[in-house]
Amino acid sequence: MEMKQGMEDEDNQISDDEWFDIIKAGEIDQVERGKSRVSILNNPDAMDCTVFRLSQNQSVEEYLDVGDAKIVFLGKYLVPDDLDEEELKDYENLNLDCLFEVLLEFKEDKLKKTSVDIWDVITVFPGNGLVLGWELFNFSESESGLKCIIHRFREVDSVANLP
Repeated sequence: MEMKQGMEDEDNQISDDEWFDIIKAGEIDQVERGKSRVSILNNPDAMDCTVFRLSQNQSVEEYLDVGDAKIVFLGKYLVPDDLDEEELKDYENLNLDCLFEVLLEFKEDKLKKTSVDIWDVITVFPGNGLVLGWELFNFSESESGLKCIIHRFREVDSVANLP
């Protein structure tokens, strides 16, 4: 598995028109979202991280750099009790003790140019050269920010190249 800098595909990009359509439809209040963005980026508990996505190139397993971000851990994610059997299948291969709810904000995302996708890998840099790998399991965006459910992805610890 290899991590590469720079996105080679544009799958993670939302066009300006799509973003303005979301705002016009009233789905996300741009002013409130902007305030949340600043709050997340300036949160004293926020840690640096980088988001990677598996390349669409089927011949080689490599991860492409989607962008640098800040991540704030909100706490352990508890699977809702009212899920039916079909919904519970989504969780069957995950270690439920390693599910966390977080807020994620891209550093250079002035006009919502970058987005996340299910199974993106997030490398978190808590300090002292430590790198922790997480995989994106689910997410939603609102005025309060990009709220994600992540789980531990240990493979990334062995592929991170630190100076």
